[in-house]
Amino acid sequence: PEAVGTTAVPGEAKRKVGWWTIFASLFFAGTLLLVFALVVAVAILWTQRGQIVAAIEEEAVTRLAAEGVFIEYENRGYRFPRGLVIDGLVVFSDATRETPLVTVSDVALNTDLVSLFRHRGAEPLPIQVGFAGSEIRLHDPSGDFALGGLTGDVLYAENRISTDAFRVDLGGMRIELTADMPLPEDKGASPGEGEAVAPEESPGESNAAPLALPLDPALFRQVEEWLAVEAQGVPPRLSISMEMESPGEMPRLEGRLDGRDFVWRGLRFDAAALPFSYDFASDVVQSRGFLASVEGGSVSGSVTLDEGGMNLRVERLESTSNWYAIAKALVPDAVADWGELVFRDNPRAVISGVVNLDDPVGSELTIDYQHREGFVIGRESGPIPFRAIGGELVYGERLLKMDDFA
Repeated sequence: PEAVGTTAVPGEAKRKVGWWTIFASLFFAGTLLLVFALVVAVAILWTQRGQIVAAIEEEAVTRLAAEGVFIEYENRGYRFPRGLVIDGLVVFSDATRETPLVTVSDVALNTDLVSLFRHRGAEPLPIQVGFAGSEIRLHDPSGDFALGGLTGDVLYAENRISTDAFRVDLGGMRIELTADMPLPEDKGASPGEGEAVAPEESPGESNAAPLALPLDPALFRQVEEWLAVEAQGVPPRLSISMEMESPGEMPRLEGRLDGRDFVWRGLRFDAAALPFSYDFASDVVQSRGFLASVEGGSVSGSVTLDEGGMNLRVERLESTSNWYAIAKALVPDAVADWGELVFRDNPRAVISGVVNLDDPVGSELTIDYQHREGFVIGRESGPIPFRAIGGELVYGERLLKMDDFA
């Protein structure tokens, strides 16, 4: 029997191969044209980069001036991936540019520059402000204040501001800040009936009041003084985190201090771990489970500062350190009349109760105190030794009670 089937026509096969050859050739040619066009576009942008950046700068300076922010800078340049890097940025108080408020070195602005330039007056674009070992100097008639070692990014997007790997050196400590907070919504206001409508400002003009620093540099000086430490190696790290979901709620702050081998206010710390939190709504500061190795012993416990900072609630405070050396360094006026105490060994003290910071006499405390070798009080008439001190002290209702205290 004769086989039944189909046989390919040689002409049809040649036509198919021809079409595929033409398609491949066109695809290859189109790809080359696309790549060539991209290369030409990049080359044009690169040759015109100075004019483009200058136009963007002019637009940015004009829009800032319209908002009452007047700036100057020393130099700038685009650095991938940081964006537009500006050095020697100065913010002035008014349009005269005679009174500088803030000077910033090495600040980078990273955003969609093309959209920023094209869509003037549109919705704010996401922007990233970056620092790399920068310095912020606050200018004030009482004296300048500088924050150095500033590193990290501040991000603005969808009316929220956040930080990423943001840290600064202050007073010998390294402060790391993590924040995620919404910005207040600017709902605007329409003039009421009978109210005059303010005339529109032309670009580059502003009737805004002179700018002022939001924080007094004196506050930074006080914080710097309190954070002044001398570290043997890595500086102590103060980590702070602040979050807020919506503009209507109060933020909550949490933090932790960690460090080894440093001196603070004359006290030598072998190690320190101090977690803390602050609830803005209730105005309560808490520190639970802190531990510090200081003055040949340790101090640990949990405390709460509430009622506007007037009451210090001591859940438990245990110390095996030289409490007199600590008190002398932190509150020298409180022990100025005690004379000179020389500890022969470190005591053990366990404290609980409430300290009324506004009226210390009204405090209520229970103290379990054990001091085997005791101490010596130096007097002009001669030293007075005390040994084998121990027992429980109960202070309340302005009375001191001693139970089995010797």
